[in-house]
Amino acid sequence: MITHFFILSSRGDKIIARNYRYDIFDEVEDLFFRNVRNESTSNFGKPIFNQQGINFFHVRKSGLYIVCTSRENVSPITIFELLERACILIRDFTGQLSEDSIRKNFVLVYELLDELFDWGKVQTTQTNILTYCVYNEPIETVDVPTTNGLLNIAFTDPKTVKSTATCLPITKKNDQIFVDVLERVNCEMNSNGELLRSEIIGSLVVKSYLMGTPLIRIALNQDLAIGVENSTYSAIRVDAINFNEIINRDEFEHGRQLSFYPQDGELTLLSYRVTNNFNVVMPFRITPSVTKTGDYKIEAAIRVRSDFPNSTSATGVFIRIPVPKNTVSCGISVGNDKDSQQTYEYKEKDKVVVWGLKKFQGATEQLIRLKINISEPCKIDERKLIGPVTMKFEIPMHNMSGLQLRYLKIGSDSLNDDKKPKQKRWVRYVTQAGSYSGRVAM
Repeated sequence: MITHFFILSSRGDKIIARNYRYDIFDEVEDLFFRNVRNESTSNFGKPIFNQQGINFFHVRKSGLYIVCTSRENVSPITIFELLERACILIRDFTGQLSEDSIRKNFVLVYELLDELFDWGKVQTTQTNILTYCVYNEPIETVDVPTTNGLLNIAFTDPKTVKSTATCLPITKKNDQIFVDVLERVNCEMNSNGELLRSEIIGSLVVKSYLMGTPLIRIALNQDLAIGVENSTYSAIRVDAINFNEIINRDEFEHGRQLSFYPQDGELTLLSYRVTNNFNVVMPFRITPSVTKTGDYKIEAAIRVRSDFPNSTSATGVFIRIPVPKNTVSCGISVGNDKDSQQTYEYKEKDKVVVWGLKKFQGATEQLIRLKINISEPCKIDERKLIGPVTMKFEIPMHNMSGLQLRYLKIGSDSLNDDKKPKQKRWVRYVTQAGSYSGRVAM
């Protein structure tokens, strides 16, 4: 049971707020924002914390804080699942989860929340049920590229969306279906660029705008193996798969086929995990080099190599390089200072260098050099003072695990059936960075 549900912008502006039980004071939004953004507080950056007897739960999505509060001892997993479902519902009904979209559709969002909660208790989170309860028409919005900090590079989230088709509300039926294979890669490398550990977290997500509810069949790799004991060297191996309850497991076991009737809104058919598969080549290799040039001077060269095909490019690449805490100044140079596709910045307050590349082509290499002046003589291994180097990126139409769709069939159609109009099918593969880091010290 919850008391408050509210959405704040990254600046702390109140966008949406509902008080369901009135057992908590109304200034709770300010209390939350002060605690979650102030680095001096013990609750800084925590997804769940207690302040003044109030339990706060929140997730960050698209630069927004989506928050629930409760005075009761509720299950955190249940609340976080509820917050995730609320984000999906808002995106389903408004077309996208963004500050502009929510502000323009605030009446619709409030109506949705009133159907979602009754006196703080959850009624339903099913999109197909709420479709018959929400009557306001959505106002469509278009993503506008935003600039990230002082780095003069514009990035749009997500980078792989080339049209506004997937940002349509579910009420706009246009007889097409989107299937996304989304993978988030976590890895850690040593100072030589060798892999220490790796993990791929993937999901197969469907969003349907089809007329009616025809049977959909999606076939995956025939050699897909689940678990190490069932795999061969050439097989596509995943350690574990979690299926949506609408999937027939027996049919998948026999033919690696997923059959289901689409629901309104976004649907995750399955999620999977691949851990420490050293046959998988990581998309980027980080190789740092650090040299002490004087008692007060350190030079570092960070080389980043893209190990994916040259026909593909990563977008929105950000590389963070922590420098010593006693750094006085930091000179920076990159391979081509005149290249408008990349920029850099030394953030003195955080003692970190942020290197941004708008586009990073496959099978290429980029280099950044740092000349660091420190206030005290360096008495330990200089490599221990720098790093680890971390990366954020997105690679469209690239797949790490090798999971592929063999076909996507709708209704009774076949590959040779050309007598009736075909529904539009869109399949995308996206790889994103999770916790992606490279050590500088051994």
